[in-house]
Amino acid sequence: MNGKQLKYQFCPKNFSNFALDICGGGEYRRAPLVIFDNNGSTSQLFYYQDGYLINKKSRLALSASSEDDPERIEVIQSPQRKQAEQLWKIYESNKNGCIIWSVKYPMLCMTVEEGNYSDDTSIILQQYDKSGNQRFIINCK
Repeated sequence: MNGKQLKYQFCPKNFSNFALDICGGGEYRRAPLVIFDNNGSTSQLFYYQDGYLINKKSRLALSASSEDDPERIEVIQSPQRKQAEQLWKIYESNKNGCIIWSVKYPMLCMTVEEGNYSDDTSIILQQYDKSGNQRFIINCK
């Protein structure tokens, strides 16, 4: 082994031409996690380390946040802290894709909002409903 840390790209199971990405290319703190055209940008790559998903470009952690709307929990990037809203569990990584569960909200998982597959559609947390909107294919880079 060469000691390189693995980077992962997460593509919605039903639409591999999209990938999870940080809105604005990862330039801003608190920028939301969205789907965007799969272009291989470093803002579409993540390290999975000790339960944290860290964006390769910004070095910020993905975090569950209801700060803007208490009725809606979105996934944003923020500086890494040792708090449950930044911890994730990835399960069922197989041909059907994986599910990315929140540790803080154990009944909720990452979901493409309203199944709307277009650039800049937000990733939010919702209860698992077995839909393809909650499954992601992992590409190791």
